[in-house]
Amino acid sequence: DWGAPVLWMKLLSGRLWKEEPDPAGPVVSLLEVPREVPAPPANLVGRDVELAELEAALDAGKRVINLHGTGGVGKTAAARELVRRVQHRFPDGQVNLDMQGAGGRLPVTAAQALAYVIQKFDPSITQLPADEQLLRGRYQSLLNGRRALILLDNVGDENQVRPFFPPPEGCLLLLTTLGRLESEDVEVFNRRLGKLMPADAERLLVLLAPRSASHAALLAERCDYLPQALDQVARRINKSPGLSIEDLLALLEDVEQRLEIFGVDAMLKVSYDMLAPEQQSAWRTLAVFSGDFDVMAAAWVWGRINESTPASRLRTRVIRTRLDLDDLLGYGL
Repeated sequence: DWGAPVLWMKLLSGRLWKEEPDPAGPVVSLLEVPREVPAPPANLVGRDVELAELEAALDAGKRVINLHGTGGVGKTAAARELVRRVQHRFPDGQVNLDMQGAGGRLPVTAAQALAYVIQKFDPSITQLPADEQLLRGRYQSLLNGRRALILLDNVGDENQVRPFFPPPEGCLLLLTTLGRLESEDVEVFNRRLGKLMPADAERLLVLLAPRSASHAALLAERCDYLPQALDQVARRINKSPGLSIEDLLALLEDVEQRLEIFGVDAMLKVSYDMLAPEQQSAWRTLAVFSGDFDVMAAAWVWGRINESTPASRLRTRVIRTRLDLDDLLGYGL
């Protein structure tokens, strides 16, 4: 009876045996079980509500989940935490790929992404067609009926991931983007990730830089409750033991210094560059506001409201009545 030895070989090697028919007789090949999604940050805080909603969507049978929001809000960290929580549901492997759709880098093409995923699950495939449709067929046939998770991080737009729709039966396609993602090919469950609640932001800052405890509330406010900004400030505190928290707060009073420390100017530029020209123009006019503003105030600045104006589209997308600039970029204006 070869059942027990084969089972032990599966367990020890971390691979699954796959029988493939062949004219010359049965051939046994190996299908990889990749586990390449990095672990989430150990200090992830304040995302239990969002993660619970994502797990509920998965329970409800959603097969494409998109976590979106402005740059620096912690989408990648939250996506990795979701993978950690649900990886037991996908024993046939989890693949992670940065699509480089934001950040001024050369985006990964859909064909390149398909080839990457295919070879992660079957490294024995060394020659693949260049045609996107042929690659899509190979991807579907390879993973159909298996329980695998594919995380495509930093997706720029639907074109980058359309050939992955719909994912093979039994698989989950998890995406992170700056804005909502819609598709005619498959239902996409979109969940926006916002800033941290003030108490969570303070807790995160103290975890990252205990020396900040006495001024955590003010520092978190200056960081606009964005995880990336909090992380950058914590790094500055830890790297500069001679820098007092009072001096750091004074430094953060300067807007230009704040943007440089946080890296927010780069994040905003990436989001801004992804807008259409008419959206960029509309966004620039909102510089008249120094802080939050009402939807109707934006409509007034834009001149009028009708079905073709950005204000009207904004009204249909925004649930809250108050907005700030990074909200607009997260929604794609």
